[in-house]
Amino acid sequence: MGQRVRTAAPGGDFRTFTAVCVDASGHSQYDIIKIGGTVCVVYFETAVVLGDTFYPIYHCDKIVVDKKVGTAYACVAGGKAYWSGVNGDPVTPVYQSGFYWIGIFTELAAATDTTVEIDLKGDKATVTEPC
Repeated sequence: MGQRVRTAAPGGDFRTFTAVCVDASGHSQYDIIKIGGTVCVVYFETAVVLGDTFYPIYHCDKIVVDKKVGTAYACVAGGKAYWSGVNGDPVTPVYQSGFYWIGIFTELAAATDTTVEIDLKGDKATVTEPC
C-alpha cells in the first residue's frame, strides 16, 4: 500500500469492489468519486479511462485524501468530512446544501494543508445525515 492508506496491517480495515469506469473523463489516482450510491477513492490505479476495470476503496479507517484549501477549511479530529459529489473534488469541513457526509477527520489539518486523513465511512451515500 502507498502512504495514503494508513490502516494497520494485518487486520487493517479497508474494503474495495470491482468497478468499470463509465465516466468519459476518466479518473485519477486519489480522486474521490461516486459509483452508483457509494462514495469511494481511486487508489490502486494511477489513471482510469472509460471502460477500464478498477478497484476503488469504499471503506477505510485511515486514508489520506485531498482537502479544500482556504481560511475556512481547517479541520479538527472528529469533525465531519463533507464532499461535493463532483468527481475529483476535495473534502471540506464546511457543510453546504447537497454535500455528502463521507466520514470524519482523524487528524488536525490547517487551512493551508492540501491533504487530510479521514475515516471513509463506506456506506450508501446520502446528502442527509443519519440521526
